[in-house]
Amino acid sequence: MFADLHPLGILIAAADLEWDTPMFLMEEESPAGDGGGFDEVTRSYLVRSALETVREVVLTHFPTGTRLGTDTLWVKKGSGREMMQDLFLVQIVFHGRIGPLRYYREAAGVVQQGSASNVSVTTPSGYPYTYPSTFNVRSNEAVLTCKTSYVTTTAPDLTKLADTTSGTTIGYNALPAGYPNLPTAPTSKWAGIADPVYIYPAGWVLEDRGGPTIRDATGNEVCWAVTDTHVFYEQERPSGG
Repeated sequence: MFADLHPLGILIAAADLEWDTPMFLMEEESPAGDGGGFDEVTRSYLVRSALETVREVVLTHFPTGTRLGTDTLWVKKGSGREMMQDLFLVQIVFHGRIGPLRYYREAAGVVQQGSASNVSVTTPSGYPYTYPSTFNVRSNEAVLTCKTSYVTTTAPDLTKLADTTSGTTIGYNALPAGYPNLPTAPTSKWAGIADPVYIYPAGWVLEDRGGPTIRDATGNEVCWAVTDTHVFYEQERPSGG
């Protein structure tokens, strides 16, 4: 840290700093470990300026939304202190993405209930219970869900909401190149059930897509922290479910 290297502060000759030209000192990176939002970079600068306050220095030299060169990072906020007259030490926080596009994955299950009459079920080998040849059934069945988080400079395509995907980068309504395949769903327990309800759309369906955005200095959206939620629906379900 700057304070560790210079516990007593520093003195810089006037010739070392140009007026109103921030001098970069150091950088700290904080990648979003769980993929739940933007990565963060904090940079320290020295600024020689006749402006009166840190607030004025930050607003003048690092307005919110200013891009860090060609990196996928934009100014989020700034703070600092006046070290001596006309000399400021500021810390600028940038949000965005560190490095190339990467994906984070979280899978879970949600219970879905169902019921039907006069059902005939063939249980798997070794299943510990037996049933009559036909019976009334009430089921508690887990529905597989999958959340995929990523930070992108391409606006999320919301036209894919409530649409079925193949779950891979090939096939019907394929996932984007580089997107990880969705998990293999459990085998349906209801194939061939008499008088089922048919679910449409079925299979892996994009239930939700969204998240916070970054706007540049002109107010245009330039970066998105997206979370996609896919849910797997069996094509057939008991009529009461």
